[in-house]
Amino acid sequence: MSIKTIEPDANTPDGMLLAAAEALYGCPDDLTPEAQQFARSLIAGVLAAAGAQRFPQVDILATLLARCEITARTAHMARRACDAAGTVAMRRLCERIGLAFG
Repeated sequence: MSIKTIEPDANTPDGMLLAAAEALYGCPDDLTPEAQQFARSLIAGVLAAAGAQRFPQVDILATLLARCEITARTAHMARRACDAAGTVAMRRLCERIGLAFG
């Protein structure tokens, strides 16, 4: 069951993370296999990068994303995870999955 109380800003790393989770877990039938893989790669990459920096709520964030809970709480946690991952890791992730990084 998905819960959406905010609209993620897909122009930010944390917003892209939320948008990927919303697309992948909220309406996966609407995605092409390539888009599903892209969303999975983005989510897994951010979580791995944050975990590598010992972000303490990686498991909680992963659960909230998988439940498609697009809420202020999840957004705050996503922002903190992206910050913990760091700019260099986020840039590398974006390059690896073929996404432009501002």
